[in-house]
Amino acid sequence: MNIGTVTDHRSREGGAIIYPVYSRRSGGLSIGINLFPDNKVCSFDCPYCEVFPFETDIVFNMDIMKTALSSAVREAKKNNIPIKDICFSGNGEPTMSPHFIEAVKAAAIIRSELADEAKLVVITNGSGLLNKDLFDFLAAASIASIIIPLNPAFSSTCNASIVVPPGEVIFSLSVIGLSFLSRNILIDPKIV
Repeated sequence: MNIGTVTDHRSREGGAIIYPVYSRRSGGLSIGINLFPDNKVCSFDCPYCEVFPFETDIVFNMDIMKTALSSAVREAKKNNIPIKDICFSGNGEPTMSPHFIEAVKAAAIIRSELADEAKLVVITNGSGLLNKDLFDFLAAASIASIIIPLNPAFSSTCNASIVVPPGEVIFSLSVIGLSFLSRNILIDPKIV
């Protein structure tokens, strides 16, 4: 199994849909799901972002995602490598993908069938919480953790597609849904 390390895990920018990586965040093997293998798609343009703009000819495909995720889980199990989580992250904001809900449902099924000890995680900038359908889905989904990095980004240094008054912290827009969601799933804010 080709598992990236903390220092080389950014090779996924080349276009992988599924990328196993040893993660400091999870404390072990995290199997990442990248819904944007062809380019970076995000509602923010933060200067500290580790995902740089790029383009490839690889497009997201649900069948490939399911097959590759199942294969990565089986290979980890075969090699007695515990899987800490299956994580939606990758090249931008996963909730912006038109495949996000279908992909979460598919990953939840694969997790329950092959790796029920692994958590299902979404790393998001939180902007998707403003979409009612997405908000309702996340409130009811079998996601163990939603991680909204509370980065020290302000509207003066971070170009957001959502207008934020000058000097106001961008993640403040996400607070709208946090109190409701926190009753249903764990909001795990991490300072990056």
